[in-house]
Amino acid sequence: MRIVVPILLALIAVIAAPANAQKKGLRTELIDAQKIIDQCWAISLEDRSSGNTQRHRAGHLETALCLEKAIVANASQILRGPEYTAENLKKKFLDLRFLYGRFYWDLNTNNRGCDPFCGTENNVTHNWELAKLYEGILKDVIEKRNRYRY
Repeated sequence: MRIVVPILLALIAVIAAPANAQKKGLRTELIDAQKIIDQCWAISLEDRSSGNTQRHRAGHLETALCLEKAIVANASQILRGPEYTAENLKKKFLDLRFLYGRFYWDLNTNNRGCDPFCGTENNVTHNWELAKLYEGILKDVIEKRNRYRY
């Protein structure tokens, strides 16, 4: 009996959460972060599969920018305060993009071992690293939106 009661309470909470959210004017449907991530990767598949370094790099950037846009759209719905409007978040993520991207560009192309050159594959990894960072941020933001129904 001790095990059944907590299970029943948890089940009631799960069933009641959408109804309570709807009464408060909150979202009732869950957002699928992986679906958004997959869509952002799909839009750049042709470029990333081209075998051309410039197109490969552009494809990773296109995916990163898509994920960045999704982060801003979702984070502005859950975060409070004037610094978290969509416009302000765009500025923050622009700064993050250049800081993080530049760091990985330098790490992969301007390190002491790259004398005189580290190869073309290192010319695309900074955008891939940024996209992977954004995947994690988007998952975190969506998890909070789903948990609190905003």
